Amino acid sequence: MKSLKLTDGWRLSLDSAGNLATVEGTPRVAQDVASYARTFLGEPLYAVSKGVPYFRRQLGDLPQSELVIARANAAALEVPGAATAQTTLGTLDGRTLSGDIRVTTTDGEVIHVSV
Repeated sequence: MKSLKLTDGWRLSLDSAGNLATVEGTPRVAQDVASYARTFLGEPLYAVSKGVPYFRRQLGDLPQSELVIARANAAALEVPGAATAQTTLGTLDGRTLSGDIRVTTTDGEVIHVSV
């Protein structure tokens, strides 16, 4: 399976021939886990039922950490190739919450995705 490769600034990238670059394997799983965790419910135009329901009891109030962890884990497990997910929350800086999702792929590799 392949995904379009994103830059560090979350933009599409080009390969050496000027075509849209793709990514596969473990790097694809890591990139897709980060993308899924950052996607709001209804945001994908052609998959409006996908995404994390951040607007439902999560934004505006400080949600319970268990709710954030459960939603991040669920989003990560939707990624093809992700077998397990364990989210650890980091710091809350103003309105920005950071964290790490530890993913074991179906190939048995363990990756850490910072979100």
